Amino acid sequence: MRPVYSFDHEYHDVAAVLDAVAPPRFLFGHSSGAICALGATLMAGVDKLVLVEPPLPLDEPGIDYARHSEVQAALKHGAAEAAVLLAFHHAPKLEPAAIEALRSRDDWPAVLRRGVAWLRELDEINHLPAGVERYRAIEAPTLLIYGTGTQPRRRNAVEALSRAMPNAEVIGFTGYGHDVANAAPDAVASAVLAFLAR
Repeated sequence: MRPVYSFDHEYHDVAAVLDAVAPPRFLFGHSSGAICALGATLMAGVDKLVLVEPPLPLDEPGIDYARHSEVQAALKHGAAEAAVLLAFHHAPKLEPAAIEALRSRDDWPAVLRRGVAWLRELDEINHLPAGVERYRAIEAPTLLIYGTGTQPRRRNAVEALSRAMPNAEVIGFTGYGHDVANAAPDAVASAVLAFLAR
């Protein structure tokens, strides 16, 4: 039987790696990977933490519960592409033109496969407790990164973390969206390396 996916498993896996390596222990996470980095940091020692737009639920779920049920129904009936497209529209709230641009890419089949895997993460995001209070316990110096063109709720999550975490700092990259780490790799890498070198 295939194991059930959960963020809790991810937290434990990352924490086990952190416990197995010598300091300094630096941890980087993007999107749902940033959520996993946060969870692991609550369990294991981290010297510095870098997070790019963790999609934490503040006052609303990752996807509306009714729409989430529609996504699950589509998956149950074998309509994986319909499920992913529905989730793209209602979770990150991509505009129809952006969705069509994705579908027209030569690597759409690969994007679709990643999208199906992302649906499992979306399930987990919907089950997270709202807010960021639990992360106040993280004292490691933390760099929070976002793109200024990202969705408001993603930026709100970054700002909420910056207020909650005692040693957090924020840097925004103008003109980029949620994929800032991939779209501006040199600029992001420079900022990260400068932060880690301090």
